[in-house]
Amino acid sequence: MYMQVVGHKPDPGMVVGIDEAGKGCVVGDLVIGAVFWPDEKAPVAGLRDSKKLRSEKREMLFKELKARCPCVTISIHAHEIKPKNILDLQIAATRMILRKFRPRRAVIDCPHSTPAKFVRLLACPHVDILAEHKADDRYPITSAGSIVAKVVRDRKIRLISKLVDRDIGCGYPGDMKTRSWLEYLAEAPDEPAGRLIRWGWSTCKDIFGDARVARELNGR
Repeated sequence: MYMQVVGHKPDPGMVVGIDEAGKGCVVGDLVIGAVFWPDEKAPVAGLRDSKKLRSEKREMLFKELKARCPCVTISIHAHEIKPKNILDLQIAATRMILRKFRPRRAVIDCPHSTPAKFVRLLACPHVDILAEHKADDRYPITSAGSIVAKVVRDRKIRLISKLVDRDIGCGYPGDMKTRSWLEYLAEAPDEPAGRLIRWGWSTCKDIFGDARVARELNGR
């Protein structure tokens, strides 16, 4: 897990919108995106849930956001993600952002089934936290966090494709290019590439078999 500040460092007392990208992927990082602004108004025009925007529009908005707003990302590496720990990792990453930059208010697209419990688990009483499902579609500041997370995540996937010299698609289990690359690795194991895979996913058990998956999970 590592943090990156895009542009200038956030000042204390701002409002932050937080969302993630890549939760369901079988390949690559899970990225938490956070965008800071003095209030909850839209820092740039055209913000909405990143999944409802074309990639070209996301890239354009990302450039505008990082030029105007303090933006922070936390990347959780694929090899860190094991069965049943992804929510704990998201909580830890979100808590890290809130404690380090000390916003006065956070508007978060809630990854927990119970938003009130998620707020309690964050244990950040110094922050006024609003956690809602689909907040990325309701609040511009959270839409901004969604866009930053999605663009950074997509760039990481494209970088993986360059590193392995193969188009691996978007990294989700339903993408046939992603599955084709995993099937290739099942026949031609590559240890560095193996660290880019979330071995606890059922897709890996289907392709690599239970024994291989168990070895990979126990060795990381």
